[in-house]
Amino acid sequence: MADQGSCVVMVTNRAHLQRCLTTVWQLRWFGRYRGEIIMIVGNDLEADIPKIARSGLRVTPRHFPDIDRTETLSELEGAMHTSEVVFTKPFQFQKVYVFDVYFKQWSKILYLDTKMRVLNPISKVLDLDCSNSLVAHSDSFPDFTRTFESQFNVKDFPELAEEADLIAPLGEDYFQTGMMLFDSKIIAEDTVEDILKLARKFINSNTNEQAIINLWAKSRKLWKKLPTSPVDGKLLYDYWPRESRSLGDYVLLKRVRRVPDRGLRRLSNLLFHLYWRVFSWTLRRDRSIKAMIWDR
Repeated sequence: MADQGSCVVMVTNRAHLQRCLTTVWQLRWFGRYRGEIIMIVGNDLEADIPKIARSGLRVTPRHFPDIDRTETLSELEGAMHTSEVVFTKPFQFQKVYVFDVYFKQWSKILYLDTKMRVLNPISKVLDLDCSNSLVAHSDSFPDFTRTFESQFNVKDFPELAEEADLIAPLGEDYFQTGMMLFDSKIIAEDTVEDILKLARKFINSNTNEQAIINLWAKSRKLWKKLPTSPVDGKLLYDYWPRESRSLGDYVLLKRVRRVPDRGLRRLSNLLFHLYWRVFSWTLRRDRSIKAMIWDR
């Protein structure tokens, strides 16, 4: 495959499609990003791929089959210290597909969670050096009191915790998987399967894919910490804004209660609202037509 530079990757299902397209919209408006955006979709959006591809936002949807977590979830019944998200958000494991060989056609991959707030141009993030590594933000920032152990159900599965500790010490720091920039050279033919093997073994992951991707990356010493000091006057990413910092100080933020709706952002929000009404209507219409055809 020819090297095509960088691409942004997101993962969504039908329930989060609006949030995903909101972030795509902001990448185009405020991120000033004109490159490739790949949207990984699961089974519930597979039939909508042609419509998403013609969404007008220059998004390339790519289907990967849903990862079946049924057996694992049945094993966790009765494990009282298992996090609720393990049962309610198993789709988060679709994120492991960002390490599929399909993405080796780009040199750099920037993964972003749905509903990521894009506040400033993302070129500062894409320009980071991620050679043979994965750049991500420490989840214990800024006090660094949490350790990797916090990502696992240790109480119900002490033996699995001991095994995980041998792979990547549980007393060390770890990273968030909501924003990851990595070199496609770290992807191998068996990378996705290697990560899924860890997921099937370490059923005590209490943060779904985050603990598992950390196990895989840290065992290979791939993680490089995201800079926490301003780069050319902007903080690159954080989970939420910190005290003494304004929203304008950041490029990307995962959680924001409210972004001031004024000026260009007000116009952007209005246009996206109109865009989404039309786009979602066409999706519903096409699904209704298909249902009528199948019912005949």
